[in-house]
Amino acid sequence: KELAGMNYRQYTSEHTAKILYQIFHLLYETGKPSLLQDYEIIMKDGTSCIHELSTALIRDSSGRPVGFRGLSRDITRRKKAEEALKQASLVVENSPAVLFRWRAAQGWPVELVSNNVVQFGYQPEDFLSGKVLYGSIIHQDDIERVTDEVQKYSKGNVAQFRQEYRIVTHSGDVRWVDDRTTLGKNADGHITHYQGIVIDITEQKHAEETLQESEQRYRFLAERMNDVIWMADLELKIKYISPSIEKITGYTPEEFQHKDLQELLTPESYTRAINILAEELGHEGNIGIDPARSVMIDLEYLRKDSSKVWMELLVSAIRDNTGMITGIHGVSRDITEYRNAAMEREHLVDRLRKALADVKTLSGLVPICANCKKIRDDKGYWNQIESYISEHSNAVFTHGICPECAKRLYPDYKDK
Repeated sequence: KELAGMNYRQYTSEHTAKILYQIFHLLYETGKPSLLQDYEIIMKDGTSCIHELSTALIRDSSGRPVGFRGLSRDITRRKKAEEALKQASLVVENSPAVLFRWRAAQGWPVELVSNNVVQFGYQPEDFLSGKVLYGSIIHQDDIERVTDEVQKYSKGNVAQFRQEYRIVTHSGDVRWVDDRTTLGKNADGHITHYQGIVIDITEQKHAEETLQESEQRYRFLAERMNDVIWMADLELKIKYISPSIEKITGYTPEEFQHKDLQELLTPESYTRAINILAEELGHEGNIGIDPARSVMIDLEYLRKDSSKVWMELLVSAIRDNTGMITGIHGVSRDITEYRNAAMEREHLVDRLRKALADVKTLSGLVPICANCKKIRDDKGYWNQIESYISEHSNAVFTHGICPECAKRLYPDYKDK
């Protein structure tokens, strides 16, 4: 609970903090899980311990990096055991490292083993009596590789080497171990023994596999999503772009990365992109400017077949540990159909506005004679109602006689 919310610089030395930043920065750029073999942590009481760190990216549903996850394992005791081995000291019995001394013979007979070998279900006497050869507990799928590696290191006169492989415990469980071995030679320089420490790293392996599976899932999503994830330096050189760019532009990620931005954008969009970058960089250091801000920009790209496509870009800055911008990253989306639809709507609105502008309407008070029904215009002249309405609207008159007027005007004709 106390660590939650703390920055790693608060519990590491300046040197370690720089290493951790480099690890996380590289992880962010490449997306590949990383393993930091050891780094120093300053504990609450002022003492220090050594941790081993496995890290991977956390991505959101769109595949954009949003954080980190990892497993930090305390390997202080293991590191001390390694140092003790170099100094020809005894390995502390309650350490996770099991001390072995093997004879350089078939099956690697054991001449010395620490009591904490019981963590694998065996008693020291099982090995020391010759009842169990060390080679017999190495997993059958790993024994050939382990044997070949030992022979190679021995022939190469490698004083110390490290191996990872599986062993089978007394109960039949399979455990991963980290084996760190030193060559033992006689006065003539011939290898007579191997000695080293064996550490159970099963949990670490499982954690690494889980992280790798998560990374594979995130990579699967990134490679199949329609949106494009990308990173670029301040010269707008693309450093990474997701495979979905090929669906939109026809360029493979490799082809796209080797293109200059000026080759990928129309002249107007290129100028706009350069101007917006310069404008945003000019805001740096201004009071009230949010360093985590994002910018939305629409740019027109040139496809591989020379056709054009509009993309909407959501762009954010990449910063180093001092807050300086070192690059940009973002998500791009094909909005060509959307823009075409929007333009079509604008053209339709313009046509409607023009049509409405041509429509004449009558409104307000119309002065009309109560007797002759003539209408007075704005200049004071009295006009026949037909001419006035025709002038002020699109109405067209046709003339006829209603039955009442026909009877009054032509009584004889009406009677007939």
